[in-house]
Amino acid sequence: MNSRPSKRVLTHNGFAINVISSMARERLKVPINFLNAPTLTIRSFNNTLATTMGTVILPMKVGIREIEATCHVVKGE
Repeated sequence: MNSRPSKRVLTHNGFAINVISSMARERLKVPINFLNAPTLTIRSFNNTLATTMGTVILPMKVGIREIEATCHVVKGE
């Protein structure tokens, strides 16, 4: 994967799952074959349904801690 860290990511601690767009996945240079197969249907903030493309585990630095976050990838920006 891309060894250059992204400087900022918008997070929201009230959501039940972590979601990134397919465009964000491309910008982070995460190959499509890194996606794990599980897909699910989620309801977005505007009450529409979307099916995820799969999940990917991304390293995230929160303060001084580094964690691994499971993110569901959805089509779009």
